[in-house]
Amino acid sequence: MAAIKFPYKQLPFCGGSLIASRWIMTAAHCMYNHDCFKKPCWNLEIVVILGEHDFDDPNDANRINVFAKSIHIHPSYVDGSANFEHDVALIELLFEVNLNHYYS
Repeated sequence: MAAIKFPYKQLPFCGGSLIASRWIMTAAHCMYNHDCFKKPCWNLEIVVILGEHDFDDPNDANRINVFAKSIHIHPSYVDGSANFEHDVALIELLFEVNLNHYYS
C-alpha cells in the first residue's frame, strides 16, 4: 500500500499500490485533487509514502518518502465522470525502491 500526499500536508489524500520498483497504480481522480485546482497535479507536487504503518508515529524506521517523477493518467479518463470509466493513473517514482516485505 502506498499513501499519496502533498509535501506541505501531513496526511495523505489518496492511496495506491506499488506494482513495480518504480511504479504506483492509483485512481485518476486522485490526480485531479482540489489542491491542483481541478487540473492534473504536477509531478513534484506529489509525494508517495511507502512502509508507513502508523501516521501518528513520526519515528517509523521503515517509512520512505519518494517524489513523483511523472504522472500518467489514462487518456480516456474524463474528470468528474459519473461512472468513473478509465479511472486509473500510474505514478513513476523519482527513484527505484527495493522491493521487500515493507515495500511490496
